Amino acid sequence: MSINVRAEGMERLQEALSTLSQYRAEAVMLKQATEILNRARKNATTTRGGTPIDTGELRISASMSEVPGGYSVGYTSEYAPHVEYGHRQEVGRYVPAIGKRLVKSWVPGQYFLRKNVQQQEPIFKEDLRKALEKEVGGK
Repeated sequence: MSINVRAEGMERLQEALSTLSQYRAEAVMLKQATEILNRARKNATTTRGGTPIDTGELRISASMSEVPGGYSVGYTSEYAPHVEYGHRQEVGRYVPAIGKRLVKSWVPGQYFLRKNVQQQEPIFKEDLRKALEKEVGGK
């Protein structure tokens, strides 16, 4: 499960970004992805946008990679989507790890990745505005 940080579907923004030098545009994208990754590596109970922690495996699986047009930030753990979006479970099934039987048929999602991206959105807009001002002012 991952999220890509890149400009798509925003024609006016893309036109403005095309005036940016390639170096500045990449720097803005890298900063956004890095900040999302850094928050993902923090505990959700202490950091808004952080990762929920039970065993720590999900938080450890947070990663970032370069993709065409930007960066991808996500989790390599196979159960990340279930924690993000929620999942079904079998009522009455005994789970030794918690020492209890399951009582609910649905566990709601925690939307940790969505919260992380939402937190980054105003920062991203401000960074783009500053980069555009530098580019226009620098010419």
